[in-house]
Amino acid sequence: MLFRSSRGEEFEGNRVEGLRTEYPFTISNAVELGALERNRWTPDGLEALARIDTATVDMDGSIDLILCSVSESNSTVRAVDLKTEQARSILDGNGRLIKTLGKTGSAPASKAETEMLLHHRLQLALYHRALERMESQRPQNERREVVRPAILVGVTGRLVEYPAEMFDSAQSELDTVLQTAARMALTTESPLSERSEEHTSELQSQAYLVCRLLLEKKKKKTDVTHMKTRI
Repeated sequence: MLFRSSRGEEFEGNRVEGLRTEYPFTISNAVELGALERNRWTPDGLEALARIDTATVDMDGSIDLILCSVSESNSTVRAVDLKTEQARSILDGNGRLIKTLGKTGSAPASKAETEMLLHHRLQLALYHRALERMESQRPQNERREVVRPAILVGVTGRLVEYPAEMFDSAQSELDTVLQTAARMALTTESPLSERSEEHTSELQSQAYLVCRLLLEKKKKKTDVTHMKTRI
């Protein structure tokens, strides 16, 4: 599907204008913390040190594939991530994903494809947000519409787009991830990567990791704190 599109064939009314692999990005995510207080113990009780109202979580990484398309009405850009789950099924034909081989359209065509989208939803939500931020910095007349991301299923070659409801939920969940991780990172002087399993289980048990969020305090102020992580 992607191969045919890259050769100039139309797919669902769109024609590929260009694509790029391993597209680097950097994004700053503003997080509201609701007056988080930093305290220290004293013999007379807890002593307030600072109140942190907001934090900025800086993240960088690379997107597998950026796909630029054009239709009669507009120009679009989309984040695409290649996933190679169940690659062995190419040899034995037993995987659930390979059962959609030959299916047309960009909507999920099986429960297995839906589960794949759900599993990687936070990663693709972050990629989409990074693309939106980059497009917003371009001149108005050069901007493309950032459409919902998609996964390129390696075993079938299908390009599967995130359904609107699933993706809206993932965007909201990403905000919760960043807020939870930021609050955890700011409740102690230790980097999040050095916490015990007990302290990080809250994020892991609720699938609250975009990947492995390793947050380091970079700069501390009374109301704003910056952190960085690489994915």
